[in-house]
Amino acid sequence: MTPARWRLPALFVLTLAYVLSGKLGLLLAIPPGYATAIFPPAGIAASAVLVAGASTLPWIFAGSLILNLWVGFDAANQANVIGIEAALLIAAVSTLQAAIGGTVLRRALGWPAAMDHEKPLGQFVLLTPLICLISASGSIFGLKSLGLISEDSIVSSWITWWIGDSLGVLVMLPLCLILTGEPRALWRSRAAPVGLPIVIGLILFVVIFVRFSAWERGQSLLEFNMISQQVSDRVQMRLEAQEVLLEQAEGFLGGDEPVTRESFKRYIEKTLVRYPMVKAMEWVPRVTAVERSDYESHHGLEIREFPNNSLRSRRALDRAVHYPITFIEPQFGNETVLGFDWVTRIGLPALNAATRAQRAFITAPMQLIQDKGRANASPGVLIISPVRGGANGPGFVASVLRVHEFIESALPAAADQLSLRLIDTDAKSFLYDSIGNAEAVFETELNFGGRHYLFQTIPTPAYLQTHRAWQSWGVLVLGLIFIALLASALLLSTGNAARTDALVIARTADLRDEKYFSETVINSLPGVFYMLDETGAVVQWNRTFKKVFGKNDEEIRVGDILQTTMREDRSLASDAIRRVFVTRGYAETELRQRVANGEMRRYLVSGQYIEIAGKPYLVGTGIDVTERREMEQEVQRGRKVLRTLIDAAPAWITMIDREGRMVIANRRYSETFGLQPAFIEGKHYSAVLPTETSIRLESLFDQCFAGKQMEFDDEWNVRRQATMFVHGKCVPIFEGDKVVSIVMAIMDLTEIQNAQSRLRSANAELERRVEEIRALQTMLQEQAIRDPLSGLYNRRYLDETLERELARAQREGYPVSIVMGDIDHFKKLNDTYGHQAGDEVIRMAARSLREQARTSDILCRFGGEEFLLVLPGMAPSHAIERVNAWRQKFSEERLSFGGFKLSATMSFGISSYPAHGQTPELLISAADQALYLAKKNGRNRVEHSPI
Repeated sequence: MTPARWRLPALFVLTLAYVLSGKLGLLLAIPPGYATAIFPPAGIAASAVLVAGASTLPWIFAGSLILNLWVGFDAANQANVIGIEAALLIAAVSTLQAAIGGTVLRRALGWPAAMDHEKPLGQFVLLTPLICLISASGSIFGLKSLGLISEDSIVSSWITWWIGDSLGVLVMLPLCLILTGEPRALWRSRAAPVGLPIVIGLILFVVIFVRFSAWERGQSLLEFNMISQQVSDRVQMRLEAQEVLLEQAEGFLGGDEPVTRESFKRYIEKTLVRYPMVKAMEWVPRVTAVERSDYESHHGLEIREFPNNSLRSRRALDRAVHYPITFIEPQFGNETVLGFDWVTRIGLPALNAATRAQRAFITAPMQLIQDKGRANASPGVLIISPVRGGANGPGFVASVLRVHEFIESALPAAADQLSLRLIDTDAKSFLYDSIGNAEAVFETELNFGGRHYLFQTIPTPAYLQTHRAWQSWGVLVLGLIFIALLASALLLSTGNAARTDALVIARTADLRDEKYFSETVINSLPGVFYMLDETGAVVQWNRTFKKVFGKNDEEIRVGDILQTTMREDRSLASDAIRRVFVTRGYAETELRQRVANGEMRRYLVSGQYIEIAGKPYLVGTGIDVTERREMEQEVQRGRKVLRTLIDAAPAWITMIDREGRMVIANRRYSETFGLQPAFIEGKHYSAVLPTETSIRLESLFDQCFAGKQMEFDDEWNVRRQATMFVHGKCVPIFEGDKVVSIVMAIMDLTEIQNAQSRLRSANAELERRVEEIRALQTMLQEQAIRDPLSGLYNRRYLDETLERELARAQREGYPVSIVMGDIDHFKKLNDTYGHQAGDEVIRMAARSLREQARTSDILCRFGGEEFLLVLPGMAPSHAIERVNAWRQKFSEERLSFGGFKLSATMSFGISSYPAHGQTPELLISAADQALYLAKKNGRNRVEHSPI
């Protein structure tokens, strides 16, 4: 049975169901894996191919591709090439598994797939894990080649994938078949007893898995939360250590001795060794507008600023107060910040507030001046502490931190355990983020330098791999296996119940049909039916019985069957009934019965002994044979009439059976062969017919017994009589599709044959005379168009032909040359040698022309010594060349006449169609003028008529 063809809406639903069920199934995946304990789309896809065939494969591929692009986008928060390649790979392998799985299951389970026997259910359970090896193997090793799965997780991911697909097919395929499977009535009836328990069990085990998995996750994250707290404490401590560092530097810069660049360098180098996470430390004194010139001269620095965050600096605008970066260590790589005015970056209000507070504070995230122009530079912060006074005056000391490097310095031991995000909640900006879109598992607040931070972490795949708990997953897998086995058991039980119900219904219907059938058969019998017990009472009868004897059911039940028979025949009937019961056999007799209308009818009555439940009965029938007996008498009379007709026939008529016996032979056989009819009938035909005739007829009879009608002609020599010519026909006689005999009729055609022989002779003579007449007509016709002297066509033929040839040339577009020729000095030749010599020269000219002409050329004697030639398809130049060759050859010929050698020359004139005209008159006239010109120019030459 060919697969059903789903329409477009059903195919869209297939793709949508694939995507949504796949997304739901992947919610059960154990991090960080990509496989799940049950993958419903595997079962949906296999069932779609099982039901609707290969037409669903493009839609399965589309669903798988959309699902995996969705999953990949959620994981990376963006579409990338590797994610697209992975989606295409998984979609292709999943589609291949669906194609192979649906085809294999269709062959194993058959279609319609009732799945109501142990064998197909066993094949389904055994084949499903084998089929699901395709997607698990192809997808996992493909993801490994793309670098999306680590080496140590291949085995666990492959097993999870394989189990998920297998359970998806085992659980979802029965559910899908409940919606789309055939036979439709059976699968629809399984919705409650099979589908409902599967769905309830699936929901129950998923809920158990979710609750148990949440507990397991909480247990596995205890250590992670502790590690996260340790890292957050370490970050807080390192920030507070910066405050201590700055307080020490404040004491150094606020002392009584002036600080030089060299002394600042020596002091800071020792500090940076203890605090490697600090990128630089700065001394920023307070410089008023009055002090600016002296400051720039003393330190050799120009106070500068970066206007509007430009990459190029300029001299700072005049302000009441400046805070230029005077010293920075390490100086290498930080030279560009010397002289930079903090007021333009941090703002004077913030600096004044810090001075009043007399405590360290930390700036909002910013791009460090050292990083200006660098792409993807991580944000930085400044931790600033005011210096109240001293030999170096008031100002600020600051440590410069790149947040990314500062955070990573606090992570060495936990780098492979957690991913971290640090958010400046005051500035609402991310200082550090290795989490992406994932939801934080641990978070705490950090406070330092007047700013507030949110510290968030999530476990890394490495942490989850080492802290993975399999108990919940195992519970789910076992539960799903239980559901799959439960589904198989329910399918088997519902199938058995459906088969049992169908058998009960069918058997009940059969019994009802058998009773109805038996009653219908009995009542439809053409004759009387009855059943007698051993006492002779009628226990069952048909409608015809009541109709024939004119009795109702009660009269038949209490009456005596013998009373329905003529008195004279009752003893015959009684003996027959007794004989059946005594012999436990069969009896038959013919009785006369007077029926309900009083008419006397003859019935052939039979009875057969049977036993039902150990009791003896006679089952009998009665057939009205009145018409049959009358017909038999008619047949006897008809046979006599037929025999009379056969014997009176003028032909030999016989019937031959398959053994070759002549069953019937008419009187003509007896008269011809001198045998009595009693001797002929029953004899083999070879004992009656002549030997040679029997041999010839044997193959003919074989073909006739094969079902063919055959006819033949033969010659018979019977009893030394003259040869007889006969014509016979054999006709097969069929009983059903088998030939049982043949009828052969033979007519004596001797007189007809003799008459035909005489007629053939007369016809032959007539044909001979007709041929003579035709030859004479042909000769006369030829003479009518031929010149008798030259044998060329005459003027009459030319008139009939030339106009037709010109019409053909005009239709087909080819040229025609007309040549007029004349024997030079012909009159002189006649006068000198006589007219007989002239005739011979004319014949010689005709012969010369004929030898060199084409079959398509028309050669005519125009009159006297003139000739006219029609050359179809020949251009004038070619015609001139050909005619010159004829002229030259003729002039070289010699004719022996008496004691003379005669010779002659010819002149020719040529005209051309269509150049000289399109009618015979114009062309002949033009050729004649050209001939005149040839005569005038000295004879024995060829001239072409001028145009």
